[in-house]
Amino acid sequence: MNEPKVIAVVLTWNQREVSLQCIESVLACRYPNTELLVVDNGSTDGLAETLRARYSKHHLILNGENIGYVGGNNLGIHEALQQSADYVFLLNNDIVVEPDAIGRLVDCAEASRDLGVIGPVVYNTTTGEPDNFGWRFHAPKGELTKIRTRPAGVNGLVRADVVPGCSFFLRASAVEQVGYLDGRMFIFWEDTDYSLRFKRHGWGVGIVPDAVVWHENALTVPKDSPARIYYNFRNHLLLMQKHGTRRHWLTFLPYFVRNDCLEVFRESAATFRAQPGRALKKAAAAAWGVIAFGLRRWGKGPAWLYS
Repeated sequence: MNEPKVIAVVLTWNQREVSLQCIESVLACRYPNTELLVVDNGSTDGLAETLRARYSKHHLILNGENIGYVGGNNLGIHEALQQSADYVFLLNNDIVVEPDAIGRLVDCAEASRDLGVIGPVVYNTTTGEPDNFGWRFHAPKGELTKIRTRPAGVNGLVRADVVPGCSFFLRASAVEQVGYLDGRMFIFWEDTDYSLRFKRHGWGVGIVPDAVVWHENALTVPKDSPARIYYNFRNHLLLMQKHGTRRHWLTFLPYFVRNDCLEVFRESAATFRAQPGRALKKAAAAAWGVIAFGLRRWGKGPAWLYS
């Protein structure tokens, strides 16, 4: 019997050495019917030239600019489907894949044909511990909570609401029904939205505990950066518009103001004396994220977020 075809899509943007480590870990995987597709989002550190020199026999898409996590991965998904992939494995460039991970993901997906999107367990490279076994989505607060340990008595798949977007393993036939990532989001909250859309279409979502990848968090966009704040605020509101009910909004908005908005403004006030420019920019990013949602300003945010 022919083994299902997996195309691993590695999305890169600078971070040359980290990206090459990810690519080599994919090529070292033991699952025989794996193909590599690299989508580069306009790297300026020599990575694009290295990709041309070293990996020309593999699938390469070299964008002239950074079109975001969503835009880059949607190009990868489209190309993988054009290449008749049975499964598409989306990977951040700061992921290292264990050699048997892809094979174990395929085994799980083939055994449970209801699964549309699954993921490996993501181990933190700093702590050496698993970061989570997927996430639960609590709609009344628009909140994600990590499944921190394997549930007692569960030996196989851990059912979840959301798979971390750093390592999405997608069934191609499910993608053809659900569609691509929401192009409005650019980056952040897109994995929650995508997982919930799979569930809405009746597909199963979960984590395969015996499949392992390693992840170094927040390399591309630092956790306290204005850009991260902007996309988190704007896209969180868009997520709730798509997946929340009117009743959910009555409980979500007070929680959002108290835990997201006020937290950013408190942090900005606390650091204003030492770093006034950065403090003001972070507060402005939060405010503009809310305004951008109201004005329907989607895609990549304004240039000042990155300056």
